[in-house]
Amino acid sequence: IVLLCALLLTGIALRLRDLDVKGRRPDEGVYTSQAIIVAREGLEGTRRLISEYNADKKLWIYPPPIRIGYTYLLAAIMKAANIFDERAGTYLSTLCSIGALFMLALLGLRFFNRWATVAALVLMSVSPMDLAIARRSWQDSVLAFAGLLLIYCCSELTANPGRKVWYIPFWLIGI
Repeated sequence: IVLLCALLLTGIALRLRDLDVKGRRPDEGVYTSQAIIVAREGLEGTRRLISEYNADKKLWIYPPPIRIGYTYLLAAIMKAANIFDERAGTYLSTLCSIGALFMLALLGLRFFNRWATVAALVLMSVSPMDLAIARRSWQDSVLAFAGLLLIYCCSELTANPGRKVWYIPFWLIGI
């Protein structure tokens, strides 16, 4: 337990270290600007973004505005935190990456043994790719967290098919 806690704390500390990213990628700006429009205009903003995107072929190299799950979540974070720049996406990514560490620990302890859980946490806590993604305003950390939640729900359903209550979060997360 002490080793698992130490690994979790190490992973959290590494993710919270130096969140001020220099040199944002263009897609981070696109996600941010789309979320700002959605935060201000709601569904009408989404319709406008899609119309503009479809009308201008130069925009097709950027993420499309139909990724509304992430866009609406980011817009909600922006409104709740009153932060309307790339930092909102960075904070969301960081929180989801930390959440994924906890889900990995829970999944490992529930369905595997403690040593498999320790090995998984060691690898994920210091993974250069996961640490880099956690600092960016991308949707990858959110999807990784959602994926682990789905795996957990599916594992619970597989372990005990009679507990139908697990279908509800499974469907909601999957949507």
